[in-house]
Amino acid sequence: MTSDLPAVLASWSSFFAAAAGASAVLLGLVFIGLTIHLEGHQERPALVPMAVGSATTLFYPVIISLVLLMPPEQPWLPTGTLLVIAFFAALSAGAPIIQSDLRGLWIHERKPSDWVRYLVPAIAALGLIGAAAWLVTDPADAIYAIALVIVVYLVVGTQNAWNLLLAGRFEVGAWSVTRARDDAKDGS
Repeated sequence: MTSDLPAVLASWSSFFAAAAGASAVLLGLVFIGLTIHLEGHQERPALVPMAVGSATTLFYPVIISLVLLMPPEQPWLPTGTLLVIAFFAALSAGAPIIQSDLRGLWIHERKPSDWVRYLVPAIAALGLIGAAAWLVTDPADAIYAIALVIVVYLVVGTQNAWNLLLAGRFEVGAWSVTRARDDAKDGS
């Protein structure tokens, strides 16, 4: 471990504080969206995985940023903690890709843009694994990769949260959860 890790983390502290705050606010919006649509989850089962996906995608930037805001008392602690976080992020991002029965529940019409919602967080989790390992040898460059992972999680999580808040009002990509469309299918 190079001795410049504390200096690198100190120079990036403003970014990590802003990322943690923005992610926490957006995570709060997911809970508001879930509360708004809570009564409709039986009629529109796609809302539940949409909310869970949004919450987990926005949860990881909060945790990553908070870990990197802590002063590294032990030089291996940020890397070890980020590897554990990346492992859980890869599992949670990969679950919808692997479980085909859940994909059928979530997506009515598969489009390439909808797969981005699942693949990008999985790739970001793999990138976090690489960046965490890179943090041991070159923290000055690895921190840019970690920042990119945080930004990717924020973008995908924001898109998912936005779709959740609009659910039931519009058709958003493959998230065909409007009552009008479901009623039209039942009536035909």
